[in-house]
Amino acid sequence: MRHKRVRWSTPPIRSAGGTKRAAEFPDRGPERTGEISFRYDKITLAKVGPRRPTARPSTVSEWPTIRPELAGKRYGVRGDLSGLKDALAAAKSEVAIELKTKDPMFTPEERAHLRFDLLEYAARDCRISGAAITGSSATEQEDQWSDIDLAFGVVDAAELPSVLSDWTARMYDQHLALHHLDVKSGAWIYRVFLLPSTLQVDLAFVPATEFRALAPTFRLMSGRANEPRHVPPPQPLDLIGLGWLYALHARSCIARQKLWQAEHMISGIRDHVFALACIRHDLPAVHGRGIDQLPSGVTAQLESSLVRELNVVELLRAFRVVVAGLLSEIRRADSELAGRLQEALTHLTESSR
Repeated sequence: MRHKRVRWSTPPIRSAGGTKRAAEFPDRGPERTGEISFRYDKITLAKVGPRRPTARPSTVSEWPTIRPELAGKRYGVRGDLSGLKDALAAAKSEVAIELKTKDPMFTPEERAHLRFDLLEYAARDCRISGAAITGSSATEQEDQWSDIDLAFGVVDAAELPSVLSDWTARMYDQHLALHHLDVKSGAWIYRVFLLPSTLQVDLAFVPATEFRALAPTFRLMSGRANEPRHVPPPQPLDLIGLGWLYALHARSCIARQKLWQAEHMISGIRDHVFALACIRHDLPAVHGRGIDQLPSGVTAQLESSLVRELNVVELLRAFRVVVAGLLSEIRRADSELAGRLQEALTHLTESSR
């Protein structure tokens, strides 16, 4: 949050008889000055007077047009206001330039303030049975890039739609959300918001009967939660099956010269090879979270599976490398299955030429 102070000076009052004496007009003497302050963040501007702040934010394009005769009532400004209009116009230009040159990324302080505000709001919402911090912040592994992850239990499952609606309205009205999406998993609804500061805010809601820790990254802040029930990692056999399924489609896409789709399929094989390796090393296997913690020897053998040019020759080269990596992980997970799959998978890399 930043502040800008606007100062202006008032020209002497003139009449047909010349400049009036200051003693005759104590509130409007020659060369009087005034000031007004604005509080704004990196994307929005909020008008704030020295005495009474307003709650409604304005974007740069909606910079307030302040009529001098109303400024005293709305902003608590005293004295002569005849120089205010020009001063505000200059300030608008300066702030617009400043906003363009500032990094729009949120700060850790802004993130912490917003998380506190949301937890306070949950404590006042009688429909919420419990609130928890989840994600990296729950285990004190948060860094400057981390988002906000919160989870809430809802007392009455029938009220879940209205709770979602009210919280969504608050995110847009109070925190200026740009957009949101829903990710559903079992009884949970994860409503994910994007803020102008590029901060991601994940708010998860579930009926109180299902409100519990699904992973070690869960810290109850208020209310109550049920006994933890951690979600197990993906099963290796499922990942192996998806790996050869992507390989089948990679072969056909290369043969049909659908180059972009072939690249997509090759990347899909690699994703599942990495997931198998993460499980083997007891690392998170979902969304690539554990890949960067794998031993360098594991990741190095897959570096050359990256597609460097979009042509058939390069796709075939990357395809062979990633299938070899898939077979290597299958052998470590199930040597008997690897023996059954090796000939078929090797044939895929040859028949797509």
